Amino acid sequence: MHTFIDDDLGYLAWIDAHPEGFVVNAPRYGGTVPLVLHSARCRFISSGARTNYTTTAYYKMCDEDRGVLVGWLDARTGHWQACGKCASLMDEAKAHIRLNQAAPPKTSGLRALAADMIESNMPLPPTTLSHDPESWALWAEGGRTHHLRRLEPHLASWNAGNDPAQVRLRVYLEAVARDLGPLPETASPLFLHLDVDVGKPERLLRHYDLENYLTPLIARLGPQRFSLVSATKRVGGGSELFLGWAVPLASSPNGWQHFSHNTTGSASTPQWKADLRAALKESGAGQAPPGPMAVQLAWRCPARRNWVSFWKPTGDAMGPVLGEPDSRHPFNPADDRIVAIHMHRCIAESAGNDVRVGMWWRAHQDGEGE
Repeated sequence: MHTFIDDDLGYLAWIDAHPEGFVVNAPRYGGTVPLVLHSARCRFISSGARTNYTTTAYYKMCDEDRGVLVGWLDARTGHWQACGKCASLMDEAKAHIRLNQAAPPKTSGLRALAADMIESNMPLPPTTLSHDPESWALWAEGGRTHHLRRLEPHLASWNAGNDPAQVRLRVYLEAVARDLGPLPETASPLFLHLDVDVGKPERLLRHYDLENYLTPLIARLGPQRFSLVSATKRVGGGSELFLGWAVPLASSPNGWQHFSHNTTGSASTPQWKADLRAALKESGAGQAPPGPMAVQLAWRCPARRNWVSFWKPTGDAMGPVLGEPDSRHPFNPADDRIVAIHMHRCIAESAGNDVRVGMWWRAHQDGEGE
């Protein structure tokens, strides 16, 4: 798929080059506005007389294969619809109705209504599909807008406010915020990536937890602006920070071990992570072999939830996979051997107070996350 954000010229050039392609018109703001699937020739999304196709409230996802976009839509949201003005899409809808005309009489009224809407070019209602709970709409880095070099990252501190570690952390966070300057003003989701130079090889797998570097940083910059937050540990090269636009991934990670679980209640309670750990253990996921690990975590929840609050309790529950060095303390897993981590915020307003947690893990591969 091709993603166009703040790039009208690139988007219109793609439309001209792929007249038989398809386009998803996606709101940057999320919420209740449905995503709409168009043909590339639809005049509502392809007229050269207009601008601001990708520069204000919407961005575009494009592909020559309609199935790729539909698969992405099905995984990402249940709130989407086909454009009622696009002839190619309507032809497929009519064919679908003809194939299903032999359905039981009790549904014929709905089917006749849909046929009438298609014939009269009325917009189709949002698609209602049963969704595979293991399908995740994750994020990837898009265009980079900021790059800070020669950083000295600081770990989170739980000491008193006047403790020297807390003072140093506040000075560091204010310096990063100052050097970044104002974040992009649009509501498009952002990514942040941090490369942490730990200085010595023995520090790669012992202490220096990546989540503890990221939590205070994102809390200072504003969690609601970010849909992807990632970090790596390395030896040499210095520490660096990158920030820019986040773009959707077409599919969930392949080649990783995976676990998902629905959670309820507040993530700040001991029961929340206890239930998550128990479900992970009962899933049969065995402990990963020793050595550096790459992990991806995702949380499907309403936009109002502070997704950073899920980070630590989710990591604390990963002992069955990462190992629990001290059986008396099962919520102190060997998460310091995570040398590459990606964390994804997946908004789902229909989730209510529930949060679906997704985990992916595998042995770290050289160059991963760089």
